[in-house]
Amino acid sequence: MPFGAMALLPDTESVEYDYTPVKKKPGGKKKTKKAITGYIYFLKEEGTDYYKCGKTTRSPAARVEDLATGNPRPLILLTFIRSSNIRSVEQFCHYGLKRYHYRNEWYRMNENQAQAFIQWLQQLHEPLR
Repeated sequence: MPFGAMALLPDTESVEYDYTPVKKKPGGKKKTKKAITGYIYFLKEEGTDYYKCGKTTRSPAARVEDLATGNPRPLILLTFIRSSNIRSVEQFCHYGLKRYHYRNEWYRMNENQAQAFIQWLQQLHEPLR
């Protein structure tokens, strides 16, 4: 089931994407960033309609613990996936969530919209538990 803007894109299971960001070095040469393996996580701020989609190279639970330090409400980790290129996959997720953007990597959406995103994310990769 496609999610939001993802409906405009080809089926993610049957197409190979190259999400490697390209930057130009001084002198006009292109510099390719190295792909980093890690996790894409999706969490909710308890009692609100605020969600966060982000990346981490550590365990998602450790990242949630870090974020909870500066947050007055408990954070609930809803799902996460492992990726060999977290920069690009996170960027792709943020593009799909842009209509719900609130601030930085936080999004405001209802529970049905969040569940649709979770289903879409789980179709990209099998979730690790």
